[in-house]
Amino acid sequence: MSILPPVPVGVIVCSVIAVVIGIALLGVGFLLLQEKAAKRSRVQSPNTTVIHPHGIRDPTQTR
Repeated sequence: MSILPPVPVGVIVCSVIAVVIGIALLGVGFLLLQEKAAKRSRVQSPNTTVIHPHGIRDPTQTR
């Protein structure tokens, strides 16, 4: 049975803080990517309005 040398408390505390900050940064990055993807997928309304005439009997006249 080997006895490991004691690890200083500061090393453990710094490691835990680094892991928490890393997870937080990954979460923020994920949320920013989701927001960016949502903005891209929005449909923009057109600047022009298409008016479909009523009463045209020949369907080849419509575009």
